[in-house]
Amino acid sequence: MLTDALIARLAKVGKATKQALGGVDQDIEWAVVGDEIVMLQSRPYVDGGAR
Repeated sequence: MLTDALIARLAKVGKATKQALGGVDQDIEWAVVGDEIVMLQSRPYVDGGAR
């Protein structure tokens, strides 16, 4: 369940990941196992846009 506390933790993980990867916006896949956030993968965000 996405609680306010978990959302706040995910925001911190997202910010730290972006900073660690050169400040580039990231598309992050994650899971929660128990109380731990597990990052499955991260790649630069690409805007698909309308074609």
